[in-house]
Amino acid sequence: MCQGKMPQSVRDRYLQMEDSPRRSTMLANFDAALNHPDMDDLNRLKAVVAGVK
Repeated sequence: MCQGKMPQSVRDRYLQMEDSPRRSTMLANFDAALNHPDMDDLNRLKAVVAGVK
């Protein structure tokens, strides 16, 4: 799944879903995405861009 930020309304929809491993994974992914992009993401992007030249 993409680690990009999503609006709170997405998490609210996840919470309305029936409890399941998939729902738990989606909620965990949403919560992890709140801190992205982080410095590690930006450093990896810089490395990729530097390698393109």
